[in-house]
Amino acid sequence: CSNGVYVYNSAELKMEENYVHANMDTGLSVHDNGTRALISRNYLQRNGWGGIRVFTGASCEINDNDLQENTSGAISIDRHSKKTVTKNYNYDSPVPTPTKKLPLSLQNSD
Repeated sequence: CSNGVYVYNSAELKMEENYVHANMDTGLSVHDNGTRALISRNYLQRNGWGGIRVFTGASCEINDNDLQENTSGAISIDRHSKKTVTKNYNYDSPVPTPTKKLPLSLQNSD
């Protein structure tokens, strides 16, 4: 695995004020049913796959992050995940989110 941060197996993460950059895959990856992440005020830059990726069954709150130059997009969230995404900033990510096109502010919708 070449993610910067990988959260799985019903873990809970509170990630605030970090710099996550230059990973081969995703800057932050959240997997599995029951896994929860609060991601606030981080700087995710130049990650190979993308900035933040949330898979089916996981839940997240993604607030006030700067996401710059992530190869495959800023944030990708699978459809069947619980999510709140607000006030994030995306600069120079060449591709929109591949799993689902999401604005960078979203409140629990599909």
